Amino acid sequence: MVAGVTAVACGAAIVAAAMGPYWRIRDVAIEGAHHVAVDAVVVTSGLLGSQAFTASSARSRDLLVHLPAVRDASIEIRIPDRARVVVTERVAIARWASATSGAEWFVDADGVLFSSIDPRGAPDLRITDEQRSRQAGDRLDPALVDAATKLARLGPQELRPDATSPRVVLAVRPVWFCVSPRGGRSASAARSASTTRSRSSADSCGTTRSES
Repeated sequence: MVAGVTAVACGAAIVAAAMGPYWRIRDVAIEGAHHVAVDAVVVTSGLLGSQAFTASSARSRDLLVHLPAVRDASIEIRIPDRARVVVTERVAIARWASATSGAEWFVDADGVLFSSIDPRGAPDLRITDEQRSRQAGDRLDPALVDAATKLARLGPQELRPDATSPRVVLAVRPVWFCVSPRGGRSASAARSASTTRSRSSADSCGTTRSES
């Protein structure tokens, strides 16, 4: 009887100690954050101030991968009061600009749009989207993004002589890309012109069947 009472008392004491303030996570170390602010990672993880014995690494990861710029995350809980978070961020391959809202995001090879605290965190390859307004976290067709970035990489010397400052435009459906010269025709005009005569170089518009 006494042994049983002692065991219960010890168990209660252990539970009380585990749930006490000493075992709360007081420090969360963040690694790999470049596009996302460290404070945003800490807050989103939900680890700071939580009980070390009941904190869930899996839940924290699920919360973090909902940040558009975060592709994956690994979490390590260190008893008594620390945690370590390593985020794997998306790699920007271009900039995706909205013609309707004026907003601009980075885009990765998977077609995911995301914002960044680093304005220099993406190559200076810009695609202007005239289709519709988009937001961070939207996912575009990767084939569409690949085609657009390939056009954006073309230099003026690869285009016609007056294309001194070309830009790539994603026009309305059906999806048309246009590499237009500075001060030249608009994407819609180039689209109309392309129906009347064929073009063999990258100085006009091209089509894709993507539904993004």
